[in-house]
Amino acid sequence: MTDRDPLLAPFEALIGTWDTELAEVFFEGFARNFGLMANYTYVDSKIDYLGVVAVPGVGNVTAVVRPDESLTNLSENMANLTFYFENDKLGARISLAERDDYLTSVPGRNGTYVERTEGTTNVDISANFNFNDKLKLTFEALNLTDESENQRLDATILPANVVSYFHETGRQFFVGLRYTL
Repeated sequence: MTDRDPLLAPFEALIGTWDTELAEVFFEGFARNFGLMANYTYVDSKIDYLGVVAVPGVGNVTAVVRPDESLTNLSENMANLTFYFENDKLGARISLAERDDYLTSVPGRNGTYVERTEGTTNVDISANFNFNDKLKLTFEALNLTDESENQRLDATILPANVVSYFHETGRQFFVGLRYTL
């Protein structure tokens, strides 16, 4: 964050990324119906967040209130991995999705500096069976790791690291039958 124009600082963000993806791997021989998809992303982002600050004798002034913070809703590390099997009759997938904690909002609610969302690791599976060209049975199991979504406050007035949002859906299972005319 050096050599930045102070007039442009509110509109600048430094972002460094590294991303790799393995789109699909098809195996040979007996394993020819198996495949693998994977990706990993690393992001290093920094921005100075502005806010209104009360200055005695002057009034409200726009100033940098959170220097060198991450961009909102962007984890530093994110990864996905899917292993699958597929043929004319049967398809099955197991997927892993992982992301680090991330900044959710600046400023936060109720007099707090910021809100952050905790990272998650999710495992999902899905499968389908084709009885024929018209009838298909599907199954999905989501959030097998039973992850919850938690947001925390970095506070100016309240104690730091206070949970502000807790959302738990639990594991979810779906079965479906599709008929095509």
